[in-house]
Amino acid sequence: GAIHPMKSKHLRPRLQLLPLLALLLVLCLTACTPQASPASQDETPESSPAQESQEPSSPQGYTFDLPDGWQVSQDNDSLFLPPDYPENASSINVVVSEKDPSFSSYDIDALSQAFQTQLEASYADTFNEAVEVTIETCAFTTVGELPAIRLVHSCTVGTVALRQLQYVVDGDQTYTFTFTQCGDVDLFDAFETSAATIQIG
Repeated sequence: GAIHPMKSKHLRPRLQLLPLLALLLVLCLTACTPQASPASQDETPESSPAQESQEPSSPQGYTFDLPDGWQVSQDNDSLFLPPDYPENASSINVVVSEKDPSFSSYDIDALSQAFQTQLEASYADTFNEAVEVTIETCAFTTVGELPAIRLVHSCTVGTVALRQLQYVVDGDQTYTFTFTQCGDVDLFDAFETSAATIQIG
């Protein structure tokens, strides 16, 4: 496949984590906050003119295969939704941002710990309840031949179970792919299959 494990490195101080940490926190909260849902206007997949291409391509320089039946959102061409949306609020989101010059110097263990602490605090502020975040995986890897970070975390907000898979890819820009599983569904095999097809450039 296109994704291969790579040993993590012991690198620079925690201050170097701030740009990537801020990006990850924003993406997680956006994907997991109901108000951010583009279906809040009572639209259904049938009423939304969506592109049905299995391989979204972007002028921002990435392609990947969607899980079966998934479509691009009418309102956001970097947001992808399942065929049973909005009943199933899971999503895939792609953000392309400025290249991070500190990427290769992140301390992966410090990133994992800081992400967990800050995400729990952000969830508490957003939802006014204590939320325990479990970091399942946070490791350096590659996507194609590009350096990347693979992050998997899970939590329960209210009565809704959330699990996210993120790939942050260090290319000519920073490409962040966030796969969010919401509720009583099992999408991670499909997410991993989709992530394995990511191509940059």
